[in-house]
Amino acid sequence: MKGDALYKPKRNVAGLIVKYLILSVISALGAYAVYLMLAAGLYWQSVLLLIAILGINWLYLTEHVIPLKYLLPGTITMAVFAVLPIIYTVYIAFTNYSTGHSLSKDEAVAAIAAEGYTNYDSYSMQVATDPSGKRVLLLERFDANSGTDKGSYIATATELKPSPIKFQIDQTSGSYEPLVPSGYTAVNSNVVDQWIQSGKAYKIPLPHGHYLQLDTANVAYDRATRWSYNKAKDTFTDNTCGSAYTDNGSGSYGGKSCSTHKYELLPKGWRVGIGFENFTKIFSNPRYSEPMGRVFIWTVVYALSTVFLTFTVGLLVAFLFNVPTMRFRKVYRSLLIIPYAIPGFLSILVWRGLLNDQWGAVNSILHLSVPWLTDPNWAKVSILLCNLWLGFPYMFLVATGALQAIPSELKEAAAVDGANRFQVFRNVTLPLLLVAVGPLLVGSFSYNFNNFNQVYLLTGGGPDLQNVNSAAGATDILISYTYKLAFQTGAGNNYGLASAVSILLFFIVGAISFWSFSRSKALENMA
Repeated sequence: MKGDALYKPKRNVAGLIVKYLILSVISALGAYAVYLMLAAGLYWQSVLLLIAILGINWLYLTEHVIPLKYLLPGTITMAVFAVLPIIYTVYIAFTNYSTGHSLSKDEAVAAIAAEGYTNYDSYSMQVATDPSGKRVLLLERFDANSGTDKGSYIATATELKPSPIKFQIDQTSGSYEPLVPSGYTAVNSNVVDQWIQSGKAYKIPLPHGHYLQLDTANVAYDRATRWSYNKAKDTFTDNTCGSAYTDNGSGSYGGKSCSTHKYELLPKGWRVGIGFENFTKIFSNPRYSEPMGRVFIWTVVYALSTVFLTFTVGLLVAFLFNVPTMRFRKVYRSLLIIPYAIPGFLSILVWRGLLNDQWGAVNSILHLSVPWLTDPNWAKVSILLCNLWLGFPYMFLVATGALQAIPSELKEAAAVDGANRFQVFRNVTLPLLLVAVGPLLVGSFSYNFNNFNQVYLLTGGGPDLQNVNSAAGATDILISYTYKLAFQTGAGNNYGLASAVSILLFFIVGAISFWSFSRSKALENMA
């Protein structure tokens, strides 16, 4: 007993070395990330990361919390990849996050102040280097229409001053270009274009708040900042006419423009909370409410039809190959699951080519002219046929397993009582089968309710409906319509509205699944 009490399990030295090395690498990378966060001003984020690093080291260096060593990684993974995206989606649904409202307010103010300008005089220009090697601009304010020379100038990075440079007409392009003075060397226009595109083209200050800026390799403009920001009043003023723009409460500055029309300084807006506006817009705005009802009905029909067709065909095939005396039964079953074994997105793209109206194999071999993908009704038929091909092997496997699990004594007893084959199937086989596969049918319905790949890869949600002003096509289901709202609407991306639709989808699928599972209890009672 004494020897047993003093016995200690032998440590795996190699495992400990690997553990310490992994923890050292994680700690070093984490410490560097904390340093970068502090340098970027992300203080509370850096504190959280530091606490996480210390917690990981404590967890895997102590022997008192062994269960947590296995539970914590899974919990963290679930939080990062499941819980946090849900929380973020809910947050976005209550904001105006979209094209034109993607910045913070400070970033929007800085962008408006920096990018707004008004062009005044233009200059013909030649970039050159002076005798000392310094880069300069040779400029000419020349009115090509009237032939009036308004003066020649030479500009450095800090000043603009008159110069006796003369211009001539380029016989090739017909434009006015300066004669480069002796001792100066012209810079190739391609080099100047690269210089401008890289952001190295400087602004030259001019009187009255104006500045000179390169626009192309041969043209510069006398410009003035259009917008002046008053931080105390939180307003922008249009310097060309004095119109003021104020924070309109919806993530942008608005007011009356110089032409007295209402105007918003977009796309430089910012994200703000807008409450339930996205949700009410879905039902109150005809642009979204009208297609939403049509898309919802088709989504339900599509999901129900897919489940019914795949289950019916899969069950029929399972019955056909559930005969123990059939020769080569295993070979036939193996061939039948090929559509399920091939990646779905590849099969969908193959079907898209087969059903092509003009050169698809289906129309060519059968000598048909069916508009499988371009007619609204035929496109729906195409989607259901393609989904039947992809889905029936799964139902075949499920039904085969369920059929083999039904005791043969029950069928024999029913036959002895005088039941024919149809009655045996209806009153014995089918109820017991539905008990086994009922939850899987509910799961299949939920999957097809949100089967984005099938719709997007085969038809792209199209074809578009004529005389309908909507992003929703004839075969769009709710999830593909949500994607279009987020990324493919003509007004830009609308992440807030798409997130709101996603939340509605969650509740719709959840409600239907709950109802289906509650109804499946009746099948258990029937059994």
